[in-house]
Amino acid sequence: GFAIFFTELVGNECKSTYSAWRYCESYYGSLLMSMFTFFEIMTLDLGGFRPVVTTNPLTALPLLVFIMVASLGLMNIVMGVIVEKVLEAARSNAEKLAKEQEEKHRLECELLGELFKEADADG
Repeated sequence: GFAIFFTELVGNECKSTYSAWRYCESYYGSLLMSMFTFFEIMTLDLGGFRPVVTTNPLTALPLLVFIMVASLGLMNIVMGVIVEKVLEAARSNAEKLAKEQEEKHRLECELLGELFKEADADG
């Protein structure tokens, strides 16, 4: 969405409105180049951001919205991976704890069985 919008807004105006910026075509000349530019903006490489906003300050709003949405999405993905790994470790730990409890219970039952046999005088 953002790349299409800026290809139309900036890319089609490279020869007129943005003529002073010699890299306009390489940043916004095609949809593919605009998508790559937005990837760079998402990683906070603002080489394709500053000349556009300097020439047309109203473009700052959609660019800032893109940065916020992309950052939030990226943080959600990272947080999801972290939470999944923590839950996996907790499940693994719970299974390990359950096995230890089961083994402890089995040993206690064996010990109690031996004590009852020793305590039983009749046999």
